[in-house]
Amino acid sequence: WSAINRGETVITPPRSDLWGNWVTVLVPIKDLENELVIAVFGVDYSASEWYAELWKQMILDIVIAIFVLLLHLSLIHILIQHLLLKSQNKKLAIDEALFRSIFNQAPIGIAVMEGEAHADLPDFGYTTINPTYAKILGREEDDLKNMTWVEITHPDDLAADLEKYDQFKKGEINGYSMEKRYLRPDGSSVWVHMVIAPLDLSDDKRHHICLIQDITERK
Repeated sequence: WSAINRGETVITPPRSDLWGNWVTVLVPIKDLENELVIAVFGVDYSASEWYAELWKQMILDIVIAIFVLLLHLSLIHILIQHLLLKSQNKKLAIDEALFRSIFNQAPIGIAVMEGEAHADLPDFGYTTINPTYAKILGREEDDLKNMTWVEITHPDDLAADLEKYDQFKKGEINGYSMEKRYLRPDGSSVWVHMVIAPLDLSDDKRHHICLIQDITERK
């Protein structure tokens, strides 16, 4: 009667009888001239087959919903990672600026060495010789990169320096310090207090750091 009175299709909840569990679909049939319901077409479906068919129809929707959910979760994860990377990049930039300031303005000479040579590390994107180091030695940074510390060490101090460096290179000592003289381009010498320490740059080459302080006036 509901289908007849309202003129709408009715789908009943599952109901059981002697022959099984059924879902009934009642479709009103209307007169084409006056739209009055003149009959109802009824079909009984097995409830299990009905719900199985519904699940089949819903599989694609479920897959799409899961995909959209995963997409949203991925976007949220990417956004979180982006924010974390942005924060870390800002911190690294501050650390880099602080390191650059200290390196360039330090009152002692600092140089990264690769064996006996002054290291050239273009992949790291920064200079390996600070202004004070070049000033103490009276040489330009580019010139120093083409020279070894052996070449600019005073001959009278070279043997003692090489002896300690050999022990350092073999791992017998973790570093050393000494007073020595460097030769300047004009032939004069400058006394320095030098400290040698290992430096790990996470590559296959063996680097160390050289710190020097001008003590000529004191000497």
